[in-house]
Order: sequence, then C-alpha cells, then structure tokens
Amino acid sequence: MKINVSKKESLSAHTTWKTGGPAAMYAQVKNVDELKEAMAMGSGLKAPIFMIGNGSNLLVGDGGYKGMVIRLRGGFTGFGIKHNVIMAEAGVQMGSVVTAARKKSLEGMAFAAGIPGTVGGALIMNAGANGGNVSDIVETIKILNPEGEIEVITHPDAKFGYRKSELKEMGIMLAATFRLEPGDPAEVTKQIVDALDNKRRTQPIEARTAGCVFKNPKGKHAAELIEKAGCKGMTVGDATVSRMHANFILNVGKAKSADILKLMEQVEARVLEDAGITLEREVELVGEF
Repeated sequence: MKINVSKKESLSAHTTWKTGGPAAMYAQVKNVDELKEAMAMGSGLKAPIFMIGNGSNLLVGDGGYKGMVIRLRGGFTGFGIKHNVIMAEAGVQMGSVVTAARKKSLEGMAFAAGIPGTVGGALIMNAGANGGNVSDIVETIKILNPEGEIEVITHPDAKFGYRKSELKEMGIMLAATFRLEPGDPAEVTKQIVDALDNKRRTQPIEARTAGCVFKNPKGKHAAELIEKAGCKGMTVGDATVSRMHANFILNVGKAKSADILKLMEQVEARVLEDAGITLEREVELVGEF
C-alpha cells in the first residue's frame, strides 16, 4: 500500500476560516492501515504530525505547518444505529449524527445542531452548545494509541471538561458510540429545528468563521464581555468581529491568519482592561505565525 502524499498543500482550503499557509506534507486517509502508513512516513522523516478534521475551531499560521497533516475526511465515515446507540467514525460530520438521531426519534443530540465539526474534533474539544456537550452522550471512544494499537476507552478515561478533554494525548480518534434516549418524533424534531433556528438568528453560521473564538469564563458569557468592551465591528485587514455575535471573528474578504490573530489579541486586551478578565481561547493555533 502506498498513500498519496501532497507537498505544499494549502491549508486554507481545509479550514473554515479559509486562511493558513501550506503543509509540508498532506495525506488524506480512508482506513486504519493508511493512517498507520501516513504516521510511519511522518515519523520516519522525523516530521511532526497533526490531525485535521473539518478544519473548524482551528487557526493555521500563514507560514504553514512544517510537518505531516493527516485528514480523515476521505474515510472514517462508517455509521450505524442499534436501538438507542449511534456509532459514528471520526470523520463523520456531527450534523449527520444529529440527522440520524432525528430520523430515529432519539433525544439528546439537539445541542449539536449546527456544530460544523467532525465527530473526532467534537470529542477532543468536548464540543457543545445550547446547554449540552458531547460528554453528556458519549459512551465509548475507539482510538489508535501511540503504540499503534486500537484501544476502546470509556467516558471517565477521557477526563472531559469545559471545551476540553485528554483524548488528544491518548491517541487518534477513530470512532465513538453515543447513547441517546427514545423520544417522541415530533418533539425530537422540534428540539433540533428550534436549536438550528436559534443559531441562524444569533450566529453568523453562513460566514467564514471558526465558531466561537473564546471560552465562556465561569459564570459569564464571552460574547457579552466582548460586546461590553466595545469590540463589535473591530477590524484588522479583512478580519472583523461579528456584529451579530461578538464571539465570532469573520473573514470578510482576504484576511490572513495574522490579521485574525492580531484581532484576537486586541479583543483580549480590551476585555482585560474593561472587565479585568483574561479570555481563554477556544480556537487552536497551529503552525508558523
């Protein structure tokens, strides 16, 4: 087997902000054997390895990534439902899991309606919205551990927290099972439709963004702090703080990652000055800035 590895692949094509420089090497894999081969190639070249899903919640530096970027999008899209348990491989879009839950009248997935990432990324960051989190419904997680062995871990092992887990240190996400509850078909549909409608009303979900940029400080909302500090509409180049939802930064033209990072830093400084609170980033920074 020999996987196809691209050189100098622009990562702007693989992130929701549509920014970022090239990866020295880029491989799209469709099964565990190809994943192992890509990892072995990167290790053999002593290159750092970074896994990418849908490219949301990610800011890649304009200087790119000096290593191997591996994407599961070309594969790892297996899917199944048994009774009230959904099994989804890491490359499955979270939206597909929500749709499956709706079709089977299973409650518990409405919070994930509109989340743009894949199952793998959602697990790692414990994605959530509308008062719910992935950690509320996940039962088991299948990973490829650093020794190259497939391992199944349970919920407590992941050590989930607010927008975080320890899964990334444990290995590469392969699949997960989500335990839901049987529900009334009309009510399940209503919950999901209402969640999507709320997102459309309050968030710029059609724009080029990476979702919420900052975590909510305990007992507070980052968007309110940012708005109170007068940051709505602030711009650096073609990067701008959304006027619809202050915790979103939009690429409204040809923004560079450097523009977005500078704007993030300006927002952080203003909130610290105004409220005395240091915002914690939800977005992951990768590569050379």
